[in-house]
Amino acid sequence: QTHTMSLVSLTQAIATFLSLTLFLAPLRDFLPYTRPQSTLFARYIAVFRNDAIDVANAANSGPNAIPFFCMLLSTLLWTSYGLLKSDSMLIVINAIGLLLSLFYLRKCFLIMVLKHVKENAAMPSASSGSSVVLDQGEGGASLSGAAKLDSSLNSSSLDTKTRIFLTKTSIPILIWLFALAFCFLWNENISEKLGMICMGASMVLFASPLAELRSVMRTRNSSSISAALTTAQILNCGSWVAYGVLIGDIYIVLPNLIGMGLGMLAVGVKRHVESTGVMNRKGGILP
Repeated sequence: QTHTMSLVSLTQAIATFLSLTLFLAPLRDFLPYTRPQSTLFARYIAVFRNDAIDVANAANSGPNAIPFFCMLLSTLLWTSYGLLKSDSMLIVINAIGLLLSLFYLRKCFLIMVLKHVKENAAMPSASSGSSVVLDQGEGGASLSGAAKLDSSLNSSSLDTKTRIFLTKTSIPILIWLFALAFCFLWNENISEKLGMICMGASMVLFASPLAELRSVMRTRNSSSISAALTTAQILNCGSWVAYGVLIGDIYIVLPNLIGMGLGMLAVGVKRHVESTGVMNRKGGILP
């Protein structure tokens, strides 16, 4: 019994550490939108500063926010499940993940706004036909000169994007509230019902990086699949499978087992696309 408890404690510690690694892994995806720093560590720290956002050299529209919406839903549900089961480890790690998911969504929103400003600032002035420029000062990207006047012409477009983003953010919260209401209105087997919902949310979270799989295979560009995130997912899920087996909780074992498989699939697709791209370039054939 003592040996088993020690093994459970060790597995708890490993699972907690790897979960934290999984939640922090997306920081790497925000590096391309951060001003250059003297060291890599300083650049990671700069991700947490709003005045360090730099969209001038960013090639795409911003980080994919879908995994962070899924992360918000999953951490909300698992924090509730941890409270119901009085499992302090589940509560603490998922509360941290919840705060980080909100942080990532806020960063995605700021990047989206600044990208919108940059794109419209580079367009010819509607009133004079002249070009306007983007000022990249210490406070980040901002409009200067005539751009401030012309920005009002594009405010409706930005307002629409903002409403869409906020609506998407509210969906996980509404699903969470509905799930809690569903579980507590039917007083029987509350933890089992919530556990099943958590299981489904985890599978959606683990599958979210594959949302662009069709685009990856079509364009032969696997940059949207984060190697850091998928590797962290595989290791994290493996540790939670072990923990779930030791405490006999199927609601922890099953989704993490599927998460391991989905993570391996993502890594396999990324390696296949990259190796195919290398062979195609050597052979002079474009994908």
